[in-house]
Amino acid sequence: MMDLYKLNELLVQNNCVVSLHIDIEKNSLKYNLLLTLSESENIDANKLVLCFWDVSNLQLCEFGGGLTQFMHLKISRLESGLDRMNYVINDLEHETISFNFVSVDNVS
Repeated sequence: MMDLYKLNELLVQNNCVVSLHIDIEKNSLKYNLLLTLSESENIDANKLVLCFWDVSNLQLCEFGGGLTQFMHLKISRLESGLDRMNYVINDLEHETISFNFVSVDNVS
């Protein structure tokens, strides 16, 4: 996983949702989430593609219906010691999305 501080900076800079894809690992029943964000709604804008592994407790609110923006996404490390919950991501401004995950990779 990349540096948490740098990743949170990228999340603030890239707030327009291009796509959100949820995939299930058939043998393990684990869910992964592929999130593509950009700096603007321009189709040619640079994109940030993140793959979140082993997602749990996914909450979406008021998502879709045109341009969707996560205005202040932030990833925090959880110190709970619970299995499958190493990190949490939250939209701090509008509480549009929240979920726990084990790790994240920048695939862009």
